[in-house]
Amino acid sequence: MRSLLLILGLLGALQLPAAAAQPVGAWHAGVFPVSQFISYTSHYGSRIGAGGSAEWHHGLDIAAPLGTSIRSWWTGVVQDVINDEGCGVGLVIRSGAYEHVYCHLAGRVEAGSLRSGPVTLVPGQWLRAGQPIGQVGMSGRTTGPHLHWGLRYRGSWLDPARILRAMAESQRAQIESQRALAESRRALVESQRAQIESRRALAESRRAINESQRALAQNQREIAENQRRRRAVAPKGPYGPSVASFR
Repeated sequence: MRSLLLILGLLGALQLPAAAAQPVGAWHAGVFPVSQFISYTSHYGSRIGAGGSAEWHHGLDIAAPLGTSIRSWWTGVVQDVINDEGCGVGLVIRSGAYEHVYCHLAGRVEAGSLRSGPVTLVPGQWLRAGQPIGQVGMSGRTTGPHLHWGLRYRGSWLDPARILRAMAESQRAQIESQRALAESRRALVESQRAQIESRRALAESRRAINESQRALAQNQREIAENQRRRRAVAPKGPYGPSVASFR
């Protein structure tokens, strides 16, 4: 998570288009597509191409060491594998209305299967978010090892930087929510402990009161018994009980 936030610090403050917005908090499920990050070498939008003329770049180029593991951004299904002059070895993954494109992978495409490092993928294969889908290579038109990562929403290209920023904001919100929940649980535990201690103190107080009442009752019984004995042994005078019986 910290590495993703550091990476996203390099991106400008951007807003997601309304059409591509996910429900609040949903973006935290996304995974940054490379396991080792060096830098961004080319952003989405207009740029000067290798031939010196302006061109539109439909994605984000992420530099990473050769062989770095590439991960599926989102849960989805392999829609297509690619092997052409521009993208090189790559693939397209569909996640609902989104398509995520990965280019310049190491490896090869054989009989419709993509083989990149220890990974083999075929169209129709189901993938979970974060699952390895290949390795960074230099296939296709590239001047250095990097991943070209593109995103389409209902057929329209998106700036991946906007998605990454939404992911970071969602993950921050999730962390804050988890911290608040943990604090709430700690407060609840402390409250429950205080209640237990209060109940214990109340029980001790009741036991003390009961002991005091028993002692008082015993004392009263002893006084009554002493008075009874005195009356029983007091001598009688010639005209009735002696004076001692009235003491």
